[in-house]
Order: sequence, then structure tokens, then C-alpha cells
Amino acid sequence: KEKAEWIKRNIKMRQCSYYIASTKIMSESMCQCGYPIHDHDKAAMDHPKQDLQSQTDTLQWTSEQHTVSTQTNAFGEIEFVGFNGNAKVRYIKDAWIITGGTHVGVAKYVGEAVKYSRFNSDDHRDIVTIGIAPWGVIHNKHLLVNTKRSTPIEYRIEDKPNDQERFLNPNHSHFILVDNGTQHQLETETTIRATLECTTCRKYGNDFNTIPAVLLVIDGGRRILKTIINALSKNIPVVIVKGSGRVADLLADALKNAEESDFIGKDDMENEIKKIKKSLTENQRRKMHDKMMSIKFCEEKDIDTNIKEIEACLDKFWLINIFELGGGDEDLYNTMFIAPDRLNDIMVSAIESNNVEFVELLIENGVNIETFVTVRRLKTLYNGELSLVSPFKDLLLNVRGEKKMKSTEQQINMKEVGILITHLLDDHYLEQYRTKKGNHLPKNATFENPFLHLLIWAVLNNLQDMAKLFWRKGMDSIAAALLAHALFSAMKNKIKNAKSNLYEELEDNSREFMGFATEVVDIFYRTYENDAHDLLVGELSSWEKASCILIAMKLKNQTFISATPCQEVFNNVWMGEMTQDNGILKLLLCMLFPPLIPLCVNFKDNTDNESDPDDDTTSETVQVIFFVNSTAPHTFPHHYYSDTNSQEKKDDVGEETKLKYCSKAKNNIQHFYGAPVVKFLFHAISYMAFLCLYSYILISKFDQNCSVEDVVLILWVAHIFIEEIIQVIATRYIYNEIKLKAYIADFWNIADILMIVLFVIGMILKHLHCQNTLEAARIVLGINLITFFLRLLQIFSLSKELGPKLVMIIRMVPKQQITMFVTIAADDVL
Repeated sequence: KEKAEWIKRNIKMRQCSYYIASTKIMSESMCQCGYPIHDHDKAAMDHPKQDLQSQTDTLQWTSEQHTVSTQTNAFGEIEFVGFNGNAKVRYIKDAWIITGGTHVGVAKYVGEAVKYSRFNSDDHRDIVTIGIAPWGVIHNKHLLVNTKRSTPIEYRIEDKPNDQERFLNPNHSHFILVDNGTQHQLETETTIRATLECTTCRKYGNDFNTIPAVLLVIDGGRRILKTIINALSKNIPVVIVKGSGRVADLLADALKNAEESDFIGKDDMENEIKKIKKSLTENQRRKMHDKMMSIKFCEEKDIDTNIKEIEACLDKFWLINIFELGGGDEDLYNTMFIAPDRLNDIMVSAIESNNVEFVELLIENGVNIETFVTVRRLKTLYNGELSLVSPFKDLLLNVRGEKKMKSTEQQINMKEVGILITHLLDDHYLEQYRTKKGNHLPKNATFENPFLHLLIWAVLNNLQDMAKLFWRKGMDSIAAALLAHALFSAMKNKIKNAKSNLYEELEDNSREFMGFATEVVDIFYRTYENDAHDLLVGELSSWEKASCILIAMKLKNQTFISATPCQEVFNNVWMGEMTQDNGILKLLLCMLFPPLIPLCVNFKDNTDNESDPDDDTTSETVQVIFFVNSTAPHTFPHHYYSDTNSQEKKDDVGEETKLKYCSKAKNNIQHFYGAPVVKFLFHAISYMAFLCLYSYILISKFDQNCSVEDVVLILWVAHIFIEEIIQVIATRYIYNEIKLKAYIADFWNIADILMIVLFVIGMILKHLHCQNTLEAARIVLGINLITFFLRLLQIFSLSKELGPKLVMIIRMVPKQQITMFVTIAADDVL
């Protein structure tokens, strides 16, 4: 009842209000609207009468001028009677199908397909099939007049309607009957149909964000041309089935044979760009004219009009696809030629609708991803509907803080996204959404690795399938998988309820990307073992020249770092050019006695290094010898030359061997001292010497005089301070404040600052020449010495034997705090 009242108030029908005799039917009893005189009310007849000829010459009936809107009397439910249909078509699902709604042509077979789908699908949801037809061409439309407005209307389908009318197809779920006050006139519904389709698609957003639409053209008479024009005017793509006949074939031929030309147009940003248009030549128009005549497409007087309509379709040729019937997949050719700005909008819509297959199709067939991914489009994606219903929204609100918690309608900017990534990863390395000065990036700024930023968007919105697509298409697959794993893990840790479905889903997604990273490394390691080192330590330009190993360390990914290929890389880097069988004692001995290095230390076989400069010199020497050999017989006797030359060769070979040995020894010494393990041992030994000197001063020579030992100690700590400054500057972060935050985030860096500050305070107190301050200096420097000794823990943590034990002790101390406190307190009491 409520629906009936709504229809009664909002849906209207049109009724002829001005009778004008028709010239096509030579009878004054028929109006130009198509209805006989007895179907007109008195008001339509109350105007000055004119004879037929004068009326025809002066008046032309139009729906806009000669009809009035009245309350509709045809609505409700239809019960079809007397129809049995057979269907042998494929299954249809998840689509709104809009047809002409009549029981002829393609609409008839679409209806049968829907019927087949309903009976053969396990999904019992109703399939929405909307028939939009002109009211004036419906046969037995008087049966549709619903006076009771409650019971279903019985609509009977007969075998043969008259030539000017059509039956409604019984397999449609809904009908919209368009009335402009005429009868037996086609094409009256095309405009409202295109408007309805476009409005329906835009209901939940702009640019077809939610409901994509497409117009399928199979066969079709001349009135279908207006339907196509109206669809293209609303930017609805059109698929033409070539080989199905009439309009489909004519338009396919026109599109294929039309000539292209360039012109200057404007894009959405009002920038002038070069565009392409298609048009028919005069010769092509003549051929189309002849073809229309041969297939009796229309009357001869209407051919020129129809050709112009076909040319109008070519104005938006990039929205048209052609499918050749019966050609197979290899004959499916695409003539979309979609303008870049329009194709990018479709790409945004496909991503926002999470249509993974369509996004992949667009990437493979025309979307330039380097120019597509801009700051403006990323901002559009982050402000889309998916981001508002995903975990991203809650995470962003936490980042914005309490002051902005209520401003959910505020536009998300990319700077906030960068801050969110920093917040999740507890690291600032991957933030790329600000300039070096911290300002917002320009709207049209692009990125070196565009798929990475699409991957981040998909991960933050928990779209696993879309994320996997962008990961497969992008470069630096190992680093990208590590980042996705870290983001999923961080998002999972932000969820309070560990038993929720979202928590489990994020955990599964994180585990899957972790598997991707390790699998890629393992496959590469098994296939190209020698190149695995370069893969893991090579600089990645789009990651600020970081390596996969460095990224894994920044993200604290212990699973990846513990993998065999990564451990081998660490061992190779740690030992430098030396082999793994060189023990610590051997290295310490060679550090004390450098001449033992070539004799005791084993180095990797590197033929490239051995042949560096000496092989070239040897080659040149040999060439000179052969050159002398070719000219000498003209000057010296043969036997004398042979003996002398042989002796010279022996001397040269001996000299060459000595030079080669010296060069190799020199290179080995350089490799030895350049190895990280040797540098670390030097650092450890020097640090222990520093502690010994510090302890000696504090215990034996602690007075107010500035001794040589004090100067050495001050210079030593100054060197440590300079190293800390270099450590801050040398980090790979873009922004200075982020460099400082990353430095402070490390516990040992804070310990270093504390040690230096305590040392400065202690030294100042020591040299104030006051007895009271001297004792205070002893206490401060004593505490400072303890902190320096604690710094040894970091050095020893690198040991295979001591490292795990130290980690275990550090983790156990917080759990045993109460026990330790009670023990110490009890000892003091006793």
C-alpha cells in the first residue's frame, strides 16, 4: 500500500491534450500522437477546427507541447499467463540487466537466460532484470491499467501481436514503461534509459565507484543507435558483438575503418593535451550507404541521418569494445583506445571497488602506472569508501589524536598517511609523503616505485588479494613483501581483541607475505647461489638506496634474518674477503704481527683480484717479447738470439712472480684490515684499553691536576662524541627530525649520551680546584665508568657463545625484579 501511494504521488503518465490529424494515416479519426480520436478527451478537441491540409501545413505534433502529465494508472505486479519458454544459455550472476523489456530480439533471450539462471543456481537471490519499454508499443496495455491497486495484474501473452506492438517479456523482474503521450512510436525511452542507468551507477559515489555499467549491442535496428549515443554521452562503455548483424556490424566496420586525426583538447585539470578523433571519409560514407541499402536497414531517406548517428558514436570511440562473434579468444580485439584521463578514472573506480581481475586487466592493457599513481589519486583512494570501513580509519583516528577524533569527515592527506606508517612500524625510514622540508607533496607528484604505494594502500585497507596483485606487478619484491608483512603485523598488534576475526585475518595475511619474502629468497638462493649475496645487500634506488637486509633489520624481522641465505650473507660480510675457517685467535695474532697475514690467513679465491693490474702488465711484456722475436734475426745470429732470449725470459718470469706475490700480499693485507670482523676486534681492544686507562685514572691518579692521561681520556671521549654525531648524520632518513627520532629510539644511543654527559660533568667537577667538588667528581666519574663497562654488553652480544646468554639475562631481569629486590633488602637488614 505504501509503494502504491508513493507511485501515485511521484510517477506520472502523459496524455495527448491537442488533437492534430495524422497525415500518414489518411483519416481524420487518427491523431499524430498515434491514438484514435475517441481516445482523446473533450479538452483535447476544444480548439479551432481546421481542414486536414491546412492543419498539416501549420501544425506538427510534439510530446512537449501537446501532452499533459496526469496521475498514472498502470503500476503494480504482473502475473504472466500463457507462456512457456525454453532456455539454453549460460549462468548469470551479480549484475543488473537492463533491456528493452519486450518479447522480441535480444531482450527475449536475455529473459530466458535469467530464467535458466534462477532454476540452475544454488544462489537463490533474485536477479534484477529491468525492462524499459515505450508504453505506446506494448500490446494489450489496457490489461496493465490497475484500478484495484492491490491484486496482481494478469497479463496474457498471445502468439502473434500486430506489427506495431510488442508483448512484455515474462522473465524480467521489473518494468519501467515510458509514456510521452504517443502510441506505436519507438525510441521514446532511450533518453530516460541512459539517464536512469547513469544515475543508478552514480548513486553511491562519483565516476562509477560502486556500480560499473556497460551497454551490450547485439544486432539491433536503427533505433539502437540513439540508445548507443545516449549511453556514450553518459560515459557508459559499449561492447559491440560483431557478426550479430545490422547496427553491430555497421558500427564495428565504421570503427575499424575510420581514419584517425589529432586535435588539441583539455583534460579534467583544464590542461591542454593532444587527443585523437575518428571520422569517416566520403568514400567510406558511400560504402556504408550501399551496405544499408543492401540489408534494407532503413528507408532511403533516413540513411544519411543514420550515417550521422554512427559518426556521432565515433566521437567517443575509446568507450567502444568490439567482440567478433565466433572468433575465439584469439580474435577478441580491443578498440578501447581510452583517453588516458578517462582510463585513469576507470582504474581508480576498479581499485576502489576491489575488482582485482579488472585492475589487472587495465594494468596489462593500457594504464601507465608510472603516471597514474600521483599524490592526488592516492589521496582519492585513501578518502574512498573502502578506507572508511577498513581498519585504516580507526588507525588514522588514533594517529590524529583526541582533538581530531570527532572530525571523521576531514579529508585525509598523505602527510597523515606517512605519519601512520611511521606509527605502525615504529620507524621513520619508509615515510615518503613529505618534502625534505616537511611540507605536503605537490598533487601531481609521482613516485619511483608506484606499485609500492598502491601496495601500502591495499595493506592498510586489509585488501589481501589486491595487495598480492600490486606486489606481483611491482619491483623489489622481497622488500615489498617485508613491508607488507610488517604493516599487517603492526595492524594486528593494535587490535585489542586477539580472538576477533579481523585479528586472525591480519595474522594470516602477515604470514602469507612473510612466506612470499622467504620463498623468493630461497628460490633465488637455490638457483643462483653466487648472486644471492648481491640480491640481499644490493642498494634499492626506490628505498633510499637501502638493501633488503637493512630493511629487514629496520623492520625487526627476525624470521627473515634467520633464514639460511641471510645468515650466509651476514657471515660473508662479516669476514670480508677472508674465508670462514679463520678463527679469532688467528686473527688476533695477525693483528699483532701483520707479516703473518699472507702466511696464516686464508682468503677467498678471487681470480678477478689476482689479475688486477699485474696480468695486464704481463700481457704487454709478452707482446713486446714476441715483437722483438720477429725482428731480431735480421740483427743477431739465430743461436745467440735464442740463448739470450731464453735467459731473458727466465729473468722476467722470476721478476714477474715476485711482483705478483708482493701484489697479492699487499691486497691480502688490505682485505684483512678492511674486514668488519678485524675492525670490530680493533674497536673492542681499543675500548678495553680505554676502560683500563679510565680505571687507572680513577683509582691511582685522581687529583685536580690535568695530567697527560686526562688529556688522552678527554680526547678519547671527544672521539666517541664525534662518532655519535656522524651516526646521526649518516642515517638514510630524509628528514632531520626523523634522523634524531630514529637515533633516540635506540637504547644504546641513549646510553652513549648519558655516558658522555656524565663524563663532561665529572671532568668539570674534577678541575674546579675545590676539595668538595673533587669528591663529587669521583662519584660522578665512578658511576660514569660503570656505564662505560655496561657498554661492553653490546660488544659481547655479537659473540656466538655470549650473545644468546646476554639476551636471555636481559629478558629475565625484568621478571626477577621483585626477587632481586627482596634479596638485596634482606642482605641489608642482616
